[in-house]
Amino acid sequence: MRADAIKRLVGDRPYWAPHPGPQTKVLAVGNVFEILYGGARGGGKTDAGIAWLLKAPHFGNPRYRALVLRQSYKDLRDWIDRASRIYAWYGGRRIGEEFRFQNGAVFSLGYLKDRKSFEKYQGHEYQKVLIEEAGQIPDEKMYLMLLGSCRSTVEGLAPRILLTANPGGAGHGWLKARFGCGKGSGHEPGRAFRGEDGELRMYIPATVEDNPTLLKTDPRYVAYLNALPEPLRSAWRNGDWDVYMGQAFSWSGENIITPQPVPEDARIIMAYDWGFGKPFSVGWWWVAGDCLIRIDELYGCVPGQADTGLRLSDVEVARRIIEREQEMGWKPYRRLCDPTCFNKKPDMIGGGQGDSTATVFLRAGLTLSPGDPSRKLKFRQFAMRVETKTLKVFSTCKEFIRTVPNLPMNEHTWDDVDTTAEDHIYDEACHPCMEVPLPAAVLEAQFGREAKPAAEAEPETGAYANLGDLLKRTRRRK
Repeated sequence: MRADAIKRLVGDRPYWAPHPGPQTKVLAVGNVFEILYGGARGGGKTDAGIAWLLKAPHFGNPRYRALVLRQSYKDLRDWIDRASRIYAWYGGRRIGEEFRFQNGAVFSLGYLKDRKSFEKYQGHEYQKVLIEEAGQIPDEKMYLMLLGSCRSTVEGLAPRILLTANPGGAGHGWLKARFGCGKGSGHEPGRAFRGEDGELRMYIPATVEDNPTLLKTDPRYVAYLNALPEPLRSAWRNGDWDVYMGQAFSWSGENIITPQPVPEDARIIMAYDWGFGKPFSVGWWWVAGDCLIRIDELYGCVPGQADTGLRLSDVEVARRIIEREQEMGWKPYRRLCDPTCFNKKPDMIGGGQGDSTATVFLRAGLTLSPGDPSRKLKFRQFAMRVETKTLKVFSTCKEFIRTVPNLPMNEHTWDDVDTTAEDHIYDEACHPCMEVPLPAAVLEAQFGREAKPAAEAEPETGAYANLGDLLKRTRRRK
């Protein structure tokens, strides 16, 4: 950003000016709808967001309205204190849950304490939306609800949204996928690209070196970041979005493998998770010794719309399964599904009860068997397979890789994934894990003590009844 442009932003007031690098970059970008700013901690995200709301041509128009969001008032309090000092230079003062400016602009403050909080902004119009610590939003669909409020009927004021975030947390996966932050995404940091909705997006990374003010006032902060254990150091010091932190499972690159020929006599399990308004999931698993290998998948999700189902009939899903298996030459010896697939459904045409999904599939030549639906047991079995690297996935299974490694933990029970997340592929993948329990010898070799397979362990008193303890212990060993 040129000196004259900075002067237009901050005037002759010496209180604040952007540092060269990412702060200057985010203030210079003019035609991008969505920007994710951040990466490493200490990169100057807070000040950049505060100043971004003051950019022309929005600031100065008396009809300009902006929305600032954080998870709770307590979380937003530091932002408010900092913004109050800066906005005072521009004729702004805080009145209740708003910053009001002498030029007529109004910045509203909001909190996202629960799922209902995301709904209350529907129908509102804000020409700019700033979401602080967007990684605390667990579900992309919740974010899209907020995105609908970023719109403009004011001539000359295009809608814009800025998110700040660090790697890790509940929203790590969808942020990484949406903004192309990880290696191999095909998107260059600092360069705009068009998303599936046709709008421009951009990821602007920043590190503590981009914040000379912090380096000068608190040089010990860098030492703190350098001393963090992995994966915190890679995430918070380097802004690495390819780490797995805050997710339910200890995923690694060893779990993802290059596709290889599948023997003709391979033992293959087909697993199925029903979905209509939400996506259905079909996975084909090769039982190779102690390993379960995901070799292919069929995911019923609308392209570009996470967690949105194709709304296909059971007849059509069965047809697509048969078509895929004929194409690949596979003959699964077992087809597993949730027991609810055997429940009869309402007959929407004739009334009464209609055929179950299992009946429809059987009529098409696909015989389903009920899998074990126990959430605690399947979570434990799946997690131990991931930990022992006996669950592997072909790199061509893109939807599995997009969703499962990034699933957050259920923070209330710590023995399940967060079921509000996009967990359909995980539910499907648990069926073969429960069908082919991990041998006790593998567990003993990995964890150094006798462990029972899930099918033999008691739900509450087994060796790993609460996986939280297991995960903490294995992470300490690392």
